[in-house]
Amino acid sequence: MTQLSVSLGNVHEQFNRLAPINRLPNELLIYIFTLLPIPSYGLRGYRVLGIIVISSVCQRWRQLVIRTGSLWSMIDFRRWRWQKYVASNDGIYETISDVDGFSHIARMCLARSNNSGLDIAFDALYLAPLELLSAAVEVVLPAFSRWEMLTLDGCTHGGLHVLHVLSRFLDTCFSNPAQQLRLRSLRLTRPRDGVRGFEGAILALLVLAPSLRSLELKGIKLALPASVAQSLTHLSLEHYYGHTNITPTDLDIILRQCTRLRSLKIEQVGIRAGVLLENAPTQILLPDLEDMYILQPTPNAIQMFIYQNVVTPSLQNFAILFTKTWAVEYVAQSRLLDAMVTFLASTPSIETFRYARLPLVHLSNALRVLPQLRTLIFGFGDLGWPAISDLEMTFEVPPPDVCPQLSEIRIDTTIGNGIVRFYKLVGLRRFLEDRSAFSAVTPLRALSVRCYLESLGQASDDELKEWFSSRLDLVWAPIMSQDV
Repeated sequence: MTQLSVSLGNVHEQFNRLAPINRLPNELLIYIFTLLPIPSYGLRGYRVLGIIVISSVCQRWRQLVIRTGSLWSMIDFRRWRWQKYVASNDGIYETISDVDGFSHIARMCLARSNNSGLDIAFDALYLAPLELLSAAVEVVLPAFSRWEMLTLDGCTHGGLHVLHVLSRFLDTCFSNPAQQLRLRSLRLTRPRDGVRGFEGAILALLVLAPSLRSLELKGIKLALPASVAQSLTHLSLEHYYGHTNITPTDLDIILRQCTRLRSLKIEQVGIRAGVLLENAPTQILLPDLEDMYILQPTPNAIQMFIYQNVVTPSLQNFAILFTKTWAVEYVAQSRLLDAMVTFLASTPSIETFRYARLPLVHLSNALRVLPQLRTLIFGFGDLGWPAISDLEMTFEVPPPDVCPQLSEIRIDTTIGNGIVRFYKLVGLRRFLEDRSAFSAVTPLRALSVRCYLESLGQASDDELKEWFSSRLDLVWAPIMSQDV
């Protein structure tokens, strides 16, 4: 029996060596491990659990995973960590703490991450009893100098909790001045309940983080320290439950400070159209900006200010999304979109244009001023807002003679972003046929369809898919509306 076990073990080892995945170099395997799927609701801690699972697959994987510190760098204190529900004898569910179990995982991550930078996230803190939060914070504070990414989201009533985390972190920094912070990314959400000292604590943290590169503020309006503003390469400003009524004047001050930005995201901030529409005394030059995302519910002065005053000679990726327009704002929307087209015409370097819910006339005008455009994307996938209905977000087939370098079209929506009418894809087929008649344009190379799609019947669906796949690199992953 022992000899048989040894023989079977040898055979198993030989087959493992022949398996394609085991012939990959370590560097590629590690990269694959970092691509473990993460639930869309943002519980990144599941990746750590996935790493624990794959470390038990075989000896090689275990050794590789354990000694690769970057795989253990994410430590998340999120809502599912703080409590879980168990049934008592009388059938009533009781809440018990799950902090002890997670603290063990956090300590293991700290040990195995070696000297790698850490991604620390505190989310939905209002669900955590303060004493449990304090215990959790103390687990990761000894490695404070390795924190590279920090997320703080108090949600509804977590003001005191967020302030507690900030205060303990600042106390530790001040008590250890010889240890320099690595903090490069900071995501902050203003608690709705508000708390005295919140903005002051944030400013104190920013002063201690001269290497900060990415700053995402949700519901927060701050006067940034000059040292931080000049080091930022990514800035995101987002509305949150009535906070952050940013005016063009505010944005002017911020953008004139942040001259090294490479990425800018403006989401649901500002004021309604027709109010406080200001022009800057001089244009704002962002020479390194490559990515600009503007996601606004309605036309407003912030968008107009950007189009009229910001100069972005290196812009490569531009995204624009409206969710709805009130009847009284149709004229304002038309003026705003005309200004957008003028802005795009001054930025011919754009290679990717992403949109949702643009009138066909303005879409056509925009595409005609983008001679270097290579990728056209409709929809925002998981980035979109569930409030968008299928009537408010309609895919329009562009004219066949626009964008001579266009080589890829993506339709990327979710159920919350609406259903793509099947006849629009039939129109896209005609677009390809008509485009082939223009000798000065690049033939379309790739098409990606990820959306909820109205079906015309299995035969028609299959025929259209076959037609596209015979001419393009096709990613066909629709969910038919009849299946929703």
